[in-house]
Amino acid sequence: LKDVLPPDLHARFAAQRSKVTSDADKWERYRPLIAAAFLQQAAFHQVNLSMRLDLGAALRALAKKHGVRVEEIKVAGVSDMLDALKTMPPATERTCVQASLSTLENGLPRLIERAQAWTSGNVERIENMPELKEVDACRNALDEGKGAVDVIGRIRQTWLENIEKYLRSAGTTIAVVNLDLMLERGGLLDQLRAKGYDIDAP
Repeated sequence: LKDVLPPDLHARFAAQRSKVTSDADKWERYRPLIAAAFLQQAAFHQVNLSMRLDLGAALRALAKKHGVRVEEIKVAGVSDMLDALKTMPPATERTCVQASLSTLENGLPRLIERAQAWTSGNVERIENMPELKEVDACRNALDEGKGAVDVIGRIRQTWLENIEKYLRSAGTTIAVVNLDLMLERGGLLDQLRAKGYDIDAP
């Protein structure tokens, strides 16, 4: 890491790493974005946050119990993410590493508050929590990507196409979608509004 990250960025990484492990070499041989992801996961674990909650699994089991048909929507998977990393410009990767570090340095209280709002279904509270500017910068850098880098854009488009397909069909459909994809500026709800759909937000 110290050979590919600017000295100030590596120093920030090392400072955050020291809070979650005594191993000064941990994650040093990973590429920056992967190392930052592992560091973030470890830091989240310390404050009882997790990125692994799978509501989809619980809903699939519930649907099966009641005989409700389930259709899986194929979005980007691990192979797509690996392809994106292969073609990701170093500047974009550094921008997203900065976002991860800023989240750990300044954003954990916000994430804890956001998680508490999520557990109570307080969407308005979540929407009123501004994103860190570094996280916005990372998202914008990814949105500007072409080809394999534009994984997030392809995920949005896949969901938008499938939501519209079911809106045009009869009956009731429940979709389990990442909350950030729904609520972010220019996200799925904004795109559906722009297409003329009436959105009754929770």
